[in-house]
Amino acid sequence: MQSEEGSYNAHRYLLTRVLQNYSKDIRPVSNHMDPIEVFINVMPKALINYDEINGVLHMSFALELSWTDEILNWDPSLNHNISFLRIPATQVWTPRLFCLNAIDNIAMDKATSDNVLYDYKGSAIYLMGLQSSTLCPPNSMYFPFDIQVCNIDVVSSLSFYEETFIANAVIYDVFEQNPLWDLLNIRISIVEIKGGQVSIFRIIVKLQRRHAFFMVTIFSPIVFLAIVNLFVFMIPVDSGERVSYAITVLLSFTVFLSLVTANTPKSSLTISLFSVYMFTVLLYSFLITLSVVVILDIHFTNKDQAPKWNLSKMVVWGLKKQRSKIQRSFITVLPKTDDTEYAEKMTKTDDIDIDYKMISLELDKFFIRFYSLLFTLITVTFVTVIALNEYDSA
Repeated sequence: MQSEEGSYNAHRYLLTRVLQNYSKDIRPVSNHMDPIEVFINVMPKALINYDEINGVLHMSFALELSWTDEILNWDPSLNHNISFLRIPATQVWTPRLFCLNAIDNIAMDKATSDNVLYDYKGSAIYLMGLQSSTLCPPNSMYFPFDIQVCNIDVVSSLSFYEETFIANAVIYDVFEQNPLWDLLNIRISIVEIKGGQVSIFRIIVKLQRRHAFFMVTIFSPIVFLAIVNLFVFMIPVDSGERVSYAITVLLSFTVFLSLVTANTPKSSLTISLFSVYMFTVLLYSFLITLSVVVILDIHFTNKDQAPKWNLSKMVVWGLKKQRSKIQRSFITVLPKTDDTEYAEKMTKTDDIDIDYKMISLELDKFFIRFYSLLFTLITVTFVTVIALNEYDSA
């Protein structure tokens, strides 16, 4: 009990003595012309959230600052062999830091930022627990496979000649993973501005979105809907369900487009390729709906009448021209006969009999092949662009 009391009194006496003529407002250097070198270790704790809609990164981390205090030192042999002393941060000089691109004041964790640890030579270690909210403009071009690079710029209130930052290391031992974003790496560097008068300690945070959720809940249903959309050409025309089926799928695509829009930044500087893909698939579904209407118009046209829609008339006219070319080719290989009247009739386009129901069936076969190829081309192009970006980023 006496030894514990003696140790306590020795520490209290040493603390009182070293702080007797000490001023926390003056840089602790013997020569005021010499800058203080501050070594910084970054220890990320958690990626709280990255709000890509507003472009704000919320992160919790610790800064381990170390420097040499030339004023605060002692001889352990004269002070009960005390080699280390923990002093409240409010009573000693510490680096005055603030964040340049913060949208709010940096919140300090008082539990980890109360004390500075000194050794008898004056080497100081100060652990600051921080929570920052910094601006980070998003780049959503490759959403949901996007990679975001955010900067946290920390500067001192002192000039470069009074205080110099030295980037030391990044320690990931206490980092906790985020369910939405994967922390790829953190780099630290020193940036000098204003001709070297200001030293910026820059923390570069590289994030990648975890895209499994979006692949399962958005991309996969879109692919399934696009495939199901093709089945509209397999529904019997006389059932009367084709148009309602096509419009239902079209409306489903608009719902998924609104989900994508809600999760991407409202910016015209970088438009998500996924949004372009969604718009293209929406256009694909619209064209299918339009094709269904044309087929219905042709199918229910009487033999001695013309289709109601001009677009349908153009399709029928094109099919007549194609059939006329085939018949002309057939006639040219026939031997010459005196039946010129029959040959002239075969070459007249307007006299060709048209079975509208047969035309609608042929259009069904054509459109299901055409739109299958179109959707495959759209999807393969999108996946290829994303894969090339992933390869370049690796």
